[in-house]
Amino acid sequence: MNEIQTIIENPWRRRLIIIMDEVKIESLEFDKVGRNLLNNNEISVIPISNWQNYSESLKILGNVRPNPGMLLVLSPYNDFIYSEISESRNLFAIEKMSSTIALCQLLGVKSVVSTNIKILDRDSTKEISFDLQSNSYGSGDLKAKKQDLLYIKNRLQLKANFAGSSPHLDEATVLLKASKLDTDIVLSKLVEMKRNESKGLNKIRNLTQEISLTESLQNTFDFAANLNFPIGCISSNYKSVVKEKIEISITLEINFI
Repeated sequence: MNEIQTIIENPWRRRLIIIMDEVKIESLEFDKVGRNLLNNNEISVIPISNWQNYSESLKILGNVRPNPGMLLVLSPYNDFIYSEISESRNLFAIEKMSSTIALCQLLGVKSVVSTNIKILDRDSTKEISFDLQSNSYGSGDLKAKKQDLLYIKNRLQLKANFAGSSPHLDEATVLLKASKLDTDIVLSKLVEMKRNESKGLNKIRNLTQEISLTESLQNTFDFAANLNFPIGCISSNYKSVVKEKIEISITLEINFI
């Protein structure tokens, strides 16, 4: 098996991907920080000229073209999807939301409505929220994240209606695991409750629940925050992004009748 195939088939080896030109990759060998980077088993440094060998298997969200100096982060929900690091929270939040709606469809819901979106800074305990029902800002003073909130709001404001059906529990379980939503306690319990219904237990009529859309990403950000990169290797703003303890959550109203 060649190096390219080995990297593609082992997600743990590409938790982060750095795209560089070949000259700069060669220069890493002559720098202590660069050598540490090359020897890190969880990082893949890929020459821009070789990206076409990966692009059929590894996808970058956001319709962006790879370029030298780009730092890509692996999705917590898909072993073959990446985002440029500065956009990763927003894009992976949207990715999880899409999988959650697909899961609800398989569970036989009649409607799913997003009612509130919140961005919380765990370090400062500041937050900002948007009430999607009244189309107005809720509580909070995290003004620095207002632009991110508006971006997310425009993509996650949702009112999905279905005909309603019996749950397809086997398919829901497959999706839960394939999208790595089984690490979300709320969604795992929702599938479990629907499975209990099939055994004759009390049926769920509706559920209103706040779901974190970015919690699974924090571990990777903590990993990236402890790395050092040679000067000029990647964009200098990555440190400020990964050091933030930001969580994006959404409140969903899930109706089964």
